[in-house]
Amino acid sequence: MGTTRVLLRGHYNPTVKSKRYVNLQWTRINGKRVKACTDCIKTQAKRSVATA
Repeated sequence: MGTTRVLLRGHYNPTVKSKRYVNLQWTRINGKRVKACTDCIKTQAKRSVATA
């Protein structure tokens, strides 16, 4: 994850660089308690429903 400039105001008046952090949550995957991002948790839920 890096910082990116949002080019809304042109070349000579750039906006501030903002850093986005991953939304990590504790969850159980294959019986183990791990930290995973919310997108990964949603994807895992979709896969388990599709295979069931």
